[in-house]
Amino acid sequence: MIEEYSLPLRGIDPRDLNAITQLLKKSKGIFKSFILRSCFGEITDEPIPFNLAVRVVDSNTFSVEAEIIHDREDISLNVTFPCIPYDIINNKIVFELDDLKHLRTR
Repeated sequence: MIEEYSLPLRGIDPRDLNAITQLLKKSKGIFKSFILRSCFGEITDEPIPFNLAVRVVDSNTFSVEAEIIHDREDISLNVTFPCIPYDIINNKIVFELDDLKHLRTR
């Protein structure tokens, strides 16, 4: 499954990698929803503990590490998106998540 996302920069300088990192961290719901759909085939309203680390690698790629504890399924997942390319288009950061290409569980 491939999904495209775009996040408005809202005045962030596209060369400011720290600010882009913070924007991605604030958007952790994108990654949580994608991981739940990819790993469990569902999105649920129940609270599921979720820790996220975003690291901007350079001016056009970033990586994401997440830990999800799904009590109902009695599963704890460590998930890595190792190298996600992104572009800045029309003052938005645009990227795709592909569960076959990017999603790695440990």
